[in-house]
Amino acid sequence: MDLGHLIPRSFKGNLRTAVRGEGVFIYDEEGKAYYDGCCGALLSSIGHGVKEIADAMYRQLLTMEFAHPSRWNNKVSIEAAEEVASLTQEGLDYVWFVSGGSEAIESAMKIARQYFVE
Repeated sequence: MDLGHLIPRSFKGNLRTAVRGEGVFIYDEEGKAYYDGCCGALLSSIGHGVKEIADAMYRQLLTMEFAHPSRWNNKVSIEAAEEVASLTQEGLDYVWFVSGGSEAIESAMKIARQYFVE
């Protein structure tokens, strides 16, 4: 496949082309299914093609794509925090949403430092 202007992650061979995902599977151009066993930044933790999630995302995008939490509160974030807190053990009652692992570690360090400063 011609990648055009895309820089490949590796020049040591050609990767298969993923054309769709469904649940825990990714399908190539020939229709062959592969377990999506990637982790970290490559993780699709909700699975592929989950209609309930896609529908919720679509409804939210029609309302508002993003409101930065340093400037705004919003009902959806408050409801999501309630849901997450309800799943955790007693004493873990507050939620800090971030976009990934690096931001989570950085935020945890900043929160811990601020706690001891104050």
